[in-house]
Amino acid sequence: FPNNDDGDQSEDDEDNALVTLIAADISLTKSLSATSSTQPNSGDTVTFEITLTNSGPDIGTNVTIEDIVPSGYTIGTINNGGAATGNTIAWNLPSAVVGSQIFSYEVTINPPANVAGEYANVAQITTADQFDPNSFPNNDDGDQSEDDEASYTIVSPTVDLEITKTVDKSQSFIGDTVVFTINAINNSAYGATNIAIEDVLPAGFSMVSQTADIGAYDEAISSWDIPLIGAGTSATLEMTTTVTEIEDYTNIAQLIYLDQIDDNVSNDRAEASVVITQEECLTVFNEFSPNNDGANEVFFIECIEQYPDNLLQVFNRWGTKVFEMQGYDNSWDGTSMGRATINVSEELPVGTYYYTLNPGDSGTPPKSGWLYIMR
Repeated sequence: FPNNDDGDQSEDDEDNALVTLIAADISLTKSLSATSSTQPNSGDTVTFEITLTNSGPDIGTNVTIEDIVPSGYTIGTINNGGAATGNTIAWNLPSAVVGSQIFSYEVTINPPANVAGEYANVAQITTADQFDPNSFPNNDDGDQSEDDEASYTIVSPTVDLEITKTVDKSQSFIGDTVVFTINAINNSAYGATNIAIEDVLPAGFSMVSQTADIGAYDEAISSWDIPLIGAGTSATLEMTTTVTEIEDYTNIAQLIYLDQIDDNVSNDRAEASVVITQEECLTVFNEFSPNNDGANEVFFIECIEQYPDNLLQVFNRWGTKVFEMQGYDNSWDGTSMGRATINVSEELPVGTYYYTLNPGDSGTPPKSGWLYIMR
């Protein structure tokens, strides 16, 4: 009966034909070679291996493998006939027999830029002539949900680099020598590489010398550059300085660069301060000779200019005030301003006198003592 096909082709006006598709079940896996570290550091070289497996039943033809190399790697030697175009490596296979074969290439680990996916490496089948029963070439959607896609991500190397800073004197005075010591300590299991620590010497100090046990300090850019600090070790920089007259006495060292990601930024900066006292500088020269010979003509107090609010008073042996000046400026030449002479503003006689000096600075105690005038 026409037009009554019931699916079993039981009548002679019905017939069928079965087309068998040529099929090749091709899959990929990806790993590091046995000789590569699974925790490589920046600058290390590793080898990726892509294993292509054809589970059959037929030979695959015109099969292409593509591997997209992310920014965290620099491509090195490519094996097994592959070639790179930009950051994509391709292997073009005229045939892929039933079984497995490995394709490999080397990369160098770049310093982390801390961007998403910089070490996420994806490979996939992009072309194949045959039908694959459980995947479709060149449709990578990023989740590697099909077996003709494979990825491998190296864990970004991280370190904990700790910066400490000490000073040999907590208190000092102008003109004194002060030594700052900076330590860079690697508290991690990785070696830290290509490290830069900035230490700008503040205006309150001038550099005398500096010594580093690893790397070198560049005074022009105030940077201590260290090629490597091994895991669990440290590096030391000593800066020998002289205290100047400018009041900026806090010295700061801070980490500004390294190849790895530092996962503990709380200890990347350290500072040390010195309290500067002026008393050591405020030196009274007890003798002077105002005789117009051009030498030692005035009563001289070193650093008195740093105490503009000072008050100087001078007395003779009987306690009579012979000189007084608010804001003394190293100008007194032994001339009386009181009753010690017949006429005011006459020369005081040779002899011993006594002075009191109030610096006018709450942090500096008054001074007193004797002085001798000779002519």
